[in-house]
This record gives sequence, C-alpha cells and structure tokens, in this order.
Amino acid sequence: MLDKKRKLKNPYAVDTLKSLLHRYWKWLLALSIVVGLPTWYLIYRAGVPKRACKEIILKLLDAPATAQFVSVEILEDEEKEDRHYYFGHVVVDAQNQYGALLRKGYCVIVYQEQHRFYSTGMDGIMDCKRPPLTYEERAGQKELIGWK
Repeated sequence: MLDKKRKLKNPYAVDTLKSLLHRYWKWLLALSIVVGLPTWYLIYRAGVPKRACKEIILKLLDAPATAQFVSVEILEDEEKEDRHYYFGHVVVDAQNQYGALLRKGYCVIVYQEQHRFYSTGMDGIMDCKRPPLTYEERAGQKELIGWK
C-alpha cells in the first residue's frame, strides 16, 4: 500500500521552468558568461572611438556643460602602420557665449595608438552640418582635415 506522504514520480511528467532552472543553473550561468562577456566587450569597444570624438568636441565648445549630443557616428576607420584612424561625425546642441542654444555638426578625425586615443589637432576638425554620405564627399573632407 502506498503511503500518502510519498508521491510517485511520473517519468512522463513535463518539467516546470522552476525545476529546469534548479537542475541546470550552473550550465546556464556558464553559458551566460561565455556568451555575455565577449558580446559586452565588443559593444564596449565600439563605443570608445565615439567617446573620444565627444571629448574632442567638448574642448571646442564655449559652454561644454550645456552640451547634449544628438548623434555621434563613426563613418570610416582605417588601419595604417601602427595607428588606427577613425573618421567621425558629431552633432551637438550647446549654448554659445550669449546663452543661445545652437546645433552644430563636426567632422572629426581621431587616431588610436596602442590603447590611447589622440586628436590630429585643429586640422582634424571641420564644421559639417550633415555627415558626408558619398565616397567623394568623404574623400574631399578627409583630404581637407588631414587624413594621413
């Protein structure tokens, strides 16, 4: 006779989500680490040149505390010798010296040596309202602002 406190396990019963998580939590944790960390690193690395472009533009503004970046795009990147060059377009809303809010667009060149980012100086910055879309526009602007 069966004891009422003991239940027989049904081999054909469907596992609930809770029992599956309880049983395989170590594997799920390992899988999330193996997949998640490289994905996070790639996303993080993609944002570093954008942050470098933002910092360069902040140095140009009259009131950098009021800056709100509308868009920051890396349009082109190229590796030459031991440097990695990035050609970016930045649109920023910021106040001028009179307190009026202005929207300006800039084309910026930054380069990376080892793990640090550098600007090519004022030669590497140019006012541009919209990002250069065609290859000819990009080539002309890169030539003007000193793409090495």
